[in-house]
Amino acid sequence: MELLWRHKIYDIIMVKIFDRIHNLETVSIKSLGKIKKIIEETFKNFISISMCCGTKQLENILTTYMLQTFTNY
Repeated sequence: MELLWRHKIYDIIMVKIFDRIHNLETVSIKSLGKIKKIIEETFKNFISISMCCGTKQLENILTTYMLQTFTNY
């Protein structure tokens, strides 16, 4: 994600953000280790980049799913 951001490849970043939203929606079928990894990556990469892109709605969706997942596991 950082490399995509540095090279200003915003269309791929948006695809990755939507893919991450889908991953968070379906996280319940994953192992606990994978869930932890998804939450950490989401916090580290996706939320900060969505904030920088100015996509407040996507930032809110990611944060909501991440917090729901975090509190469930």
